[in-house]
Formats: sequence, C-alpha cells, structure tokens
Amino acid sequence: MSTEITAENGKQDIWIQRHFEASKSLVFRILTEPDLIVQWQGHSFAIKSYDCKNGGFYESSHIGSDGNTYGFKGVFHEIIPDERIIKTSEFLGLPFKVIPTLEIHSLEEINTDQTKLTIQIICNSEEVRDAMVQHGMQQQFDSIFSKLDSLIKSFK
Repeated sequence: MSTEITAENGKQDIWIQRHFEASKSLVFRILTEPDLIVQWQGHSFAIKSYDCKNGGFYESSHIGSDGNTYGFKGVFHEIIPDERIIKTSEFLGLPFKVIPTLEIHSLEEINTDQTKLTIQIICNSEEVRDAMVQHGMQQQFDSIFSKLDSLIKSFK
C-alpha cells in the first residue's frame, strides 16, 4: 500500500491517506495504545508521557538520522474510539519555536477487513506546511506505515 500526501497551493493543510488491511478497531488500537505505538514508530522512539483521552496529553522523542534528539508534544482534544482523534502536535528540538499544528485523524471502514486512515494536518502558514512536506514527509510516512502494516499482520 502507498501513502497519498496532498498539499494544495494556497492552503495551509496537508492531507494524508492510507489504506490498511485491518478493521477500524484494530487500526484505532494501534494508533492509540502506547506499547503498540512504540512498535511501529521504530527502535529510537520513546514515549515520555501519554494520556490518550479528551483533554489528555502526550510527549515523545526519537533520535534522528543526524544523531540529534527530536520530539513531539501535544494535547488530545477529542477521542472518539474507532472513529476520530483530534490533537495538537508541536515539534521539539529545533533552535526556534514552532507553532503547533492541529491534526485530525479519521478512520473509515471500507469493508470488515480494510480501513482508510485520513489525517488532516493544519499548519499556521503555507510556508510551514511546505517545509514539512519538503523535509521527507512522504518517506517518513511510508516507512512508519509500512511498520504499522507489519504490526497489523502480527495480529492475524
């Protein structure tokens, strides 16, 4: 499966779509349970705090290919099991402050064994959005979603 990333000129959002050979409930579980997240994020990924509920928060870190530590932190605004996750995401580790993005993760059942994940990332400017896309977003999502596919297969 391939990851489709769309960023239209003149807009501040990024749309990411990917189909998974799994039920909505399994995809939701893999996206929200910390022990499973660590498995598909990779060996250099660590969760510092994680409370996946309305009003909850999270913070994580990973070691980049350059050897530096980077991370994300944010707040969960809405969790609807098997349907939607709305959260903010702030990138950590840069020498300057980055305004958090708003992320909306939606799950759509295609059939009992296939789910479409759509992620809308809303940035504060088109320039920030373009920088995110141009710095390897396609390769990063292809890589982590491939690991997520492998994890799904382990449940079958």
